[in-house]
Amino acid sequence: MHRIFRTLRMVPCIAAVFCLQTMPVNAQADEKTGKNIALELNTVDDVGNGCRITFLASNGFDKDIKKLAYEFVLFNKEGRVERMTVFDFNEIQTGKFRVRQFQLDNIKCTELGRILVNGVSTCDGEGFDKAICSQSLRISNKTKIEFLN
Repeated sequence: MHRIFRTLRMVPCIAAVFCLQTMPVNAQADEKTGKNIALELNTVDDVGNGCRITFLASNGFDKDIKKLAYEFVLFNKEGRVERMTVFDFNEIQTGKFRVRQFQLDNIKCTELGRILVNGVSTCDGEGFDKAICSQSLRISNKTKIEFLN
């Protein structure tokens, strides 16, 4: 009798493991397989009275991202918030690299000390949501400005 109760207590655990194993894996970030969204802060250039920021973006998932936008916070060299803005990367096709440029008026790049990806503004596509686009984000940097996630 005791053996039956022990077996019955295991049923919910076995069911939970089975459910986890059958979940779709295309929407889960995985560093080993490259299933992530990569944003590289590539260049910052003073242009006119503003700063042009260039990103290299890529989608390592099996499906296209139809619309992708992140909220960014730009800090000056003293560490104070200079401004908050949303950079819209639009569509990022699977396995493709895209260069996206954003012009910020009335600020020089040399005044920026840090750029923070503050969160996901928009993440649309089959199998995508804000949580996936947040958890799978991998950043890199080729500039002298600190780039944080």
